[in-house]
Amino acid sequence: MEASHDTIHTKPNASNTAASDVFFDNLGKIFLAAIGLLVATLVRSYMGTNGRNRMRELLMEQASLDPLEIEDLRVANSEFDLPVFHEIIKELEEAFPHQTSITYSEFVNQVRQTMKRLKGDAFTIQLGHLLDRVVLEIQQDQGRSSQDPEPIALWMTVLSLALYSPVPERMQALFQVMQATASSNNDVNGSDSSSTGPAVVTMQDVRAMVGYLQCSHQLVPDAQVVATDEKFPIQKYAKGKPEDLFEWDGNETDEIDVDAFADVLRSTAVCAWGECYHRRK
Repeated sequence: MEASHDTIHTKPNASNTAASDVFFDNLGKIFLAAIGLLVATLVRSYMGTNGRNRMRELLMEQASLDPLEIEDLRVANSEFDLPVFHEIIKELEEAFPHQTSITYSEFVNQVRQTMKRLKGDAFTIQLGHLLDRVVLEIQQDQGRSSQDPEPIALWMTVLSLALYSPVPERMQALFQVMQATASSNNDVNGSDSSSTGPAVVTMQDVRAMVGYLQCSHQLVPDAQVVATDEKFPIQKYAKGKPEDLFEWDGNETDEIDVDAFADVLRSTAVCAWGECYHRRK
């Protein structure tokens, strides 16, 4: 006995057929729309990149010193090493106890006295007019005059431009500057200054130091260019503030040691003296 086979015939779904017809009828328009979207994306990306490059070039043009001048400044001051830098910090603390800010003239006079005491009249900062140029630009940018006091840490950061030392020693020198400044701040705020040992450096101190390095043009332009909140129709870029350049997962009052400080300076987000490029190599 043979089993019967029933053939089931289904009719095409009218809605599926209509949708298929609409797709094929508009295939050209869909293709053009996709191409248009791709072109718009590429143009937006291209213009955004150009905007970032323009900001980087602007920062390079605004720098009061170019890399070659900084190199000349350091070579000309081959005797200005880490021990001399440390001695200047020490005598500044002695000359201006409980003070965090002094005028540039007061700073220069004290530096000259220390250097003269160490190695005689001939020992002074060579090509010092380059440092004066940096200071003048900082004062103009902040709307300040030469008679206005500024943080000692700022003046020492500017002076570090002439420091003839390898990068690790330069980082150590700046860390000691922060310790000296933190110690002065503790005295001013009424903290116990009788405690022994170096002062605690916090992330807040590190951010301030990054700002001093930025205004003295010791950060590469690429690291200073940050994206703004204006993303449409084209991503906009601006010169970042110290709080914009890098993120910290902890609190601003977290204690920072010299190794963590060095990691911040070597990061691609800060890239002091182009160290992030050397690290990449």
